[in-house]
Amino acid sequence: AVLWIGVMVWPTVGVGLGLVAFWMRGSLLLFPPKAGSGESPFDKVQRKVESLEHELAAAAEEERFDEIPAIEERLDKVKKALKKLKPGVIEPTGTIDDKADAIIRSLSDLPRLNPVSSSPDTPSGSEWPFLDRDEAARTIVVAADQIKDAFSEESTEKQRYACVIATGAAGIGKSRVCREGMTMVAAMRQDKYRVFNVVITFSNGDEVSESDLIDSVSLDTLGSIAIGMRVACHLFPDLGICSRRNLSEFRRLMSNHVMYFEFDVVMHVIRKWLADNGQVSSVWVNLTLDESHEVERGNTHLWRPIMKAVVAYAVPVPPATDGETVRSVNQQLLDDITLMLFIASTWTIERGHPELSRIGKAFPAMSPLSAKSIDTIVSAEVLQNMWSDELDALKSDRLFRQFLLTCTHAPRAIAQIIFIVKQTQSTDVSHVTKQACIHLSKFYQIEQVPREVIEFACSGLPIPADLDTQLAGFPFRKWLALGFASGSPGKPLGVMFPLLFNEAGSLLPGLDSYLNYAQIFTWEHFESLIMYIVCLRLQALTRLDKLTATPSEVFGEGDNITECHVPSRSNVATCVGQWLTSQKGFHSLMKNHMIVSVKGGQNLNFYSTEHVFLAAPGNVHFDGHTTFKCADGSHLFVPIQAKYTRINDNKKVAYYKWDEILNWLSKARTLIRPLKVKTMYVMVTNKEVKNKPAQHQWPNDLILIDKDNLSSFFAPCFISAAQMAQ
Repeated sequence: AVLWIGVMVWPTVGVGLGLVAFWMRGSLLLFPPKAGSGESPFDKVQRKVESLEHELAAAAEEERFDEIPAIEERLDKVKKALKKLKPGVIEPTGTIDDKADAIIRSLSDLPRLNPVSSSPDTPSGSEWPFLDRDEAARTIVVAADQIKDAFSEESTEKQRYACVIATGAAGIGKSRVCREGMTMVAAMRQDKYRVFNVVITFSNGDEVSESDLIDSVSLDTLGSIAIGMRVACHLFPDLGICSRRNLSEFRRLMSNHVMYFEFDVVMHVIRKWLADNGQVSSVWVNLTLDESHEVERGNTHLWRPIMKAVVAYAVPVPPATDGETVRSVNQQLLDDITLMLFIASTWTIERGHPELSRIGKAFPAMSPLSAKSIDTIVSAEVLQNMWSDELDALKSDRLFRQFLLTCTHAPRAIAQIIFIVKQTQSTDVSHVTKQACIHLSKFYQIEQVPREVIEFACSGLPIPADLDTQLAGFPFRKWLALGFASGSPGKPLGVMFPLLFNEAGSLLPGLDSYLNYAQIFTWEHFESLIMYIVCLRLQALTRLDKLTATPSEVFGEGDNITECHVPSRSNVATCVGQWLTSQKGFHSLMKNHMIVSVKGGQNLNFYSTEHVFLAAPGNVHFDGHTTFKCADGSHLFVPIQAKYTRINDNKKVAYYKWDEILNWLSKARTLIRPLKVKTMYVMVTNKEVKNKPAQHQWPNDLILIDKDNLSSFFAPCFISAAQMAQ
């Protein structure tokens, strides 16, 4: 425009201005274009896609659900426009060396950027000392040694290798376990290996989306490219090949060469770059796939191809031969690169569908924090800038400490509580704990948790083996993916006590009688909770359409052979706190307080299931009971007692002895014998029982739940409270 206007006004001036413009800008434009106007149409639309994706994520985070459909509709239109503008992709040719060279050349041409550091808006606890996870650490170390031995022997047996899989409820510390595990392995290997740690978080910038799909390319290749592109984006800056960029920018800049980034080629780039720079040591790569369920639940169907590409590199395969010709090469052996895989997610199909990858699996235990660890963490030395005068005052408050102890299964929850104290600047325990409960209820990826799910989680009943089993109208695998996971196979759904509340109050009204925000968990609460859990377990079994169950399924321990019909919740008699019959002379009063009827298939019936207390001298006083009808038509009477202080008449003890348990059982038998019915006696205590023989040597009519096996009966949300009951 400048050139032609100049020509029209004065030809010499116009030509001169045009030449100056060409010299300054490489074009016939004298003035620089506006910022962004030099972008290609593809780049502009790509940026619009990224902007709308961020807008959609923000709307979901801020719960602006009414705006989401409109944003999704705009995003869909822009993505369709982007597809039409997509530039041509260069098809890779040549050997793996040639492809690696092409990647290095294309990355070397990119401008260098200054590193940008960022810190999270709210603390997560990841900077705290790594406490109470010794067992998890041992599991990871054993897995690393297993991989090292198998790879050094060039073994092609998948089971000799190991993938570390950390699963569990939201905030339980899965990512932390994997990151600390990578750090430990790096320290073990740094003498003989060049070690790289790579963390790919599929919910924080590394999402798998339609941007990973390429027309006319097989799913296996797409999966290999998807994981290769992400590893390159995170690892190549550590090598010094390029500057650190986010995935969307990296992918945009490499859009013409995207087909080069298959996983094995990306890993070969590591060896080639090190060799070109005079480094020939062995390489060890720790790769963590965090929040993997985001890919598993996505509609791109790329999880299986991603795992296939990773496992194919982690485990050498036997070279296939056709006569004299070898048709496959283990590139990782040639490159001398050992790959150790970590998966961190609330749940992953790698637990339930091992056919996706028959590589060995190591499951680190997600142990709760101890009370001592809580004291270590809640200190000025550890918290530093998160420490406050308000927290200093609350730390010695008995109610606040008890509230922290209900969160020991989820370190991130404790971090959030500490942040809320600093944010609210309040020392009002009720206010702080209520705000914490409301905030923590957002840990799960669902706006409203059905009561059936909360009750199942509180029952402590193990997750069924068939994850397609329905609960509240959806299969269990959905609830696991939403954050209700325990971290271990065969364990219950995970939910913390504070998450039983939201803005509307209690999610499970039945708990209000003995649990409320920061109320101290006393032994009376423990006693009543035991009977409440029995009711929840029976109800949960019924919801799973279980018509029969063994005593061990109901109580977590004991007889796992005798099949009984599952009684209804209403058939549980709760007698807590009702001293309506004196212990003295009880046998003479028993018939005046209860009617026993086992004729005609009826259960034991009492005049009042709420106000009868079975008690006898010798500290035998049952807190409740129920009756099972066995498959053979007989009845099984199950009285239940919670014990804390005395096990003998006048003696408080710090622990129980096995002989004292047997003495109690003998007196309990004497009490119940006049009923003339088959009986299973249940004792629940949080005390240690010393001198216990092996479980197969216990009396057949005793179920004992003590300090060593509390988790078999209590759900994760109640373990800490049960251990601390006083």
